[in-house]
Amino acid sequence: MKDWPKKVSARLGYWLACLGLLALFLCVVFSAFFGAPGHDVDDKACREALTASLEDTIVSETATDGVSSKAAATAALDAAGRLRIAGVVPATTEIGRHLCAVVAGVITQAKESEAADSV
Repeated sequence: MKDWPKKVSARLGYWLACLGLLALFLCVVFSAFFGAPGHDVDDKACREALTASLEDTIVSETATDGVSSKAAATAALDAAGRLRIAGVVPATTEIGRHLCAVVAGVITQAKESEAADSV
């Protein structure tokens, strides 16, 4: 008879944990289907917004030495096949919304030219 408080508290803790997991699941499902309308992006918006993120490897003639050296280093990493995420639009999103990302350095420059020659 002395163990009944432990059994009741263990059972109560179990049911509270189950109730918490159910509430979390319902919140995720609700936000996926009925989330606040966000800024959903399409192909045109992605292209326009992410063009600037790839321009960090293009050096203009009027660029300062610091900008040109950073762009040259980034271009060298891209050519070496060092994967990086160059840009993401929108910066914040929610479940069920589109996300656009630009990656650079997926393949080395040598492998890219080798693949182009084989085609």
